[in-house]
Amino acid sequence: MRTRNLTSSACALLLTAGLAACGQSGDGPAGTDAASTDAAPSAPAQLSPTERDKRLQAWRNTTYGEQASADQAWRDRDNNRPLHRYQCLDEAVEIAGIQHSLVAVCANRDDAAADEAGLLDLWLLRADANGGLETVDGRRGITLGSGGVVGEVSLITLGADIPGVAIQAGVGDANQAMQGETVLVAAHHGQLRQVARFASHYDNQAQLQCQDDADIQDQDDDGAATDSAAATAGAPDCEAGLRQLRTTWQADTSSQREGFWPLQLSHSGVACGSAVIENLRLDYDPGLRHYPTPELDNRCP
Repeated sequence: MRTRNLTSSACALLLTAGLAACGQSGDGPAGTDAASTDAAPSAPAQLSPTERDKRLQAWRNTTYGEQASADQAWRDRDNNRPLHRYQCLDEAVEIAGIQHSLVAVCANRDDAAADEAGLLDLWLLRADANGGLETVDGRRGITLGSGGVVGEVSLITLGADIPGVAIQAGVGDANQAMQGETVLVAAHHGQLRQVARFASHYDNQAQLQCQDDADIQDQDDDGAATDSAAATAGAPDCEAGLRQLRTTWQADTSSQREGFWPLQLSHSGVACGSAVIENLRLDYDPGLRHYPTPELDNRCP
């Protein structure tokens, strides 16, 4: 321009410090060993941008090989199929006062069919005490998108202490309708977990072979433009079957449930010759650990 069950539930990093050696018992002063004993190394809660970049590069090389880079794609293979990977998200986020990194690595298949998904890896990382980054949670090989391409990945916030990732992905359709979906993944209680998935757009104009009025201009043998009504004679009834719908969303920060803000969705567009405007509110369901899945009705009677 983007997919979960690690048992750890801790989001805070426990800072550990070694205890200085106690003085020798008795009335005398503490021994020299007490003054010279160093505290055990502890993981920093925050990293400078330079230090964070350095640790991320080391992590990328360890995880994906020496060719991995923050700035450009690198070649790789999956089950002996060619693809190229690239870092499609890198954001420093704070969870429970501790700096974490949300990192996404997208993989686009070089030989993908039109309806085949791309691959996405998601990582939640934090600083360790040894000069590197440790994996709090990771999800590899998530299949999303179409044409071998994942889609667009961006940082979102789903609660006051719940960062996450939104993936806008295409959906393969053999009937040539343009479709897309939105997938929301939350970093919650030390886990990366999909919490919402819904249709983001649907457009069957290409399927119906519709054209804009400005484009419907054939020319006769003398080079003169013909009447647009004549040019469309015999064409399908585009207005009756046309469905162009889009869904937008935003978080409602005025309330929360289990730390998650509600989602406000808006469906708009045209379907079957009529305008469509629909507003929905989705409240997080703690039992399902997911938002309800709304239906984008694109059918015509």
